[in-house]
Amino acid sequence: MLIHVVLALLVTAGVAVAEMPGSHEAYRVGPNDVLRIIVFGEDDLTVERKVEGDGKIEYPLLGTIRVGGRTIEEIQALLTAQLAADYVQRPQVSVSIARHRNFYVGGEVKTPGGYAYEEGLSVQ
Repeated sequence: MLIHVVLALLVTAGVAVAEMPGSHEAYRVGPNDVLRIIVFGEDDLTVERKVEGDGKIEYPLLGTIRVGGRTIEEIQALLTAQLAADYVQRPQVSVSIARHRNFYVGGEVKTPGGYAYEEGLSVQ
C-alpha cells in the first residue's frame, strides 16, 4: 500500500513540476490565474484579470479572449496583434502572472488541501 502512495506522489509531483515556472516547459495559463496586462501609455487598457473556468478573460475594447492553455508570450503577442489591428498604434504590451492558481495536495500527507504557488517552490 505504501509503495502505491509513494508512486502516486512521484507521478503527481512530476506533472506539477512540469507546469511550474522555471521548469523546462513554459508555464501555461489556466483557470484562476490572475493576469496583469500593461499597455504602456494606455491606462484604460492596463488591468488585472482572473482567468475564468472556461479559460477566458474579458479585456477592454477586445471583449472575450481565450487565454487558457497559452503561454505568457503567446498571450502578449495575441493582445499586441489585436490591439494594433484596430485600436492602438504600435502597442507595447506586457503580460505577467499577478497570482498563480492554487495547486492541490491529497492522499496520505500531513496537510492535504490547496496551496498558492510561490516562486522557487519545489516538491520536497
